[in-house]
Amino acid sequence: MKLFFFSPTNAVAMDFANPADEPADAIASFELQAGMSTLELRYKLEDGQLVDAFPGKTDDQVIAEIQQAEVAAAASKAAEVAAANAQ
Repeated sequence: MKLFFFSPTNAVAMDFANPADEPADAIASFELQAGMSTLELRYKLEDGQLVDAFPGKTDDQVIAEIQQAEVAAAASKAAEVAAANAQ
């Protein structure tokens, strides 16, 4: 399985039987080694290197952290819109 990056923070894990079928528009790709997570959201591309953005955390912890950040961002946006509508 390989991780293909289409931007520094947009990766997709895919497996191709024929390497010629791999996406040509990926800006980088990395072979995922045994034991590495296939959760695309945990990786980013930094200076051409594969980086685990959540080292030491399980995939479940990564997903929970991302969800909590999205909930906080939504609450902040809702408060901003409510304040703008109150004027």
